[in-house]
Amino acid sequence: MKKYIILGIVIVVTTACAAVEEADVKRELDVEVEEVSKAIPTIEERETFLKSNQYIVEYELITEDDTLNTNQMSVRMKDEFADLSISEQYLFLVDFYETFNVKFGELLPNDWDFLNRLSVFVEDNEIPTYCVTLRTFEVVSYNIGIDREVGEMAGDHLLDILDHLDKSEVLSGKEGNQEDSSPTIFSASGELIRESESWPGGMPFAETSTNSNTNDSETYIDEMTGNDWVLLTENQKFHGVSNALYHLDMNGYTIEESEYFFIEALDAFYTSAPMMDVPVSEALPSIGVMANAIRK
Repeated sequence: MKKYIILGIVIVVTTACAAVEEADVKRELDVEVEEVSKAIPTIEERETFLKSNQYIVEYELITEDDTLNTNQMSVRMKDEFADLSISEQYLFLVDFYETFNVKFGELLPNDWDFLNRLSVFVEDNEIPTYCVTLRTFEVVSYNIGIDREVGEMAGDHLLDILDHLDKSEVLSGKEGNQEDSSPTIFSASGELIRESESWPGGMPFAETSTNSNTNDSETYIDEMTGNDWVLLTENQKFHGVSNALYHLDMNGYTIEESEYFFIEALDAFYTSAPMMDVPVSEALPSIGVMANAIRK
């Protein structure tokens, strides 16, 4: 009799343990299913994300599977967006583009998990002001391209370049001179990678030149002091330093740093009154030698 009682207890305990294990497995599966369902975004969530954006007034998403225009979005911005500086517009749009890809990229067809192109329309313009892709940002009216890695932050120098552009021209709704000319390309740090030949004299910054009859590419530092240097635009500084470095290179010197290195060094050098009378043509090579950026 005791044998049967013990056997019954074992059966009950075993059955209870199996039931507990089955319940635990079911709970784990339920949790996993719930987590997966939460992780997958919905079209409704995507629509809410777009409609609630502070600067977007309307949008159109093209995701047809059988066209070359798959995964493109066009957005028209509110008037408040135009009030932002060019650098602020750039930062907002890059952040918006990458956030959209992270949140809703897997909803896009054809195994793409990102927008192939984001076209941004400002005011009532029929031509996009900006175009954003996975690794580029285009300022259409100036035919400028900015190369960047996914998630790469913009450097202060690039933001300064953008804010030196003529804002009215950027927002003009015009298409830049793209016929028979490659765009001017910058990196996200602001390094000039390629300058379009369609702009002799360099980037058309908003500031007026110190000599309106002279192209910026003809800027030379030979007879300048610090008092002249601080009056130059960033574009004139670039070409002035570039011409000086070219002269040193042709005379057998090796240049180890870019123009931007010397521009930043000269900007720092000409910050106190005693230094303002020092010729730029003397300061530049002295800085280069001390920094081991110029050698023979």
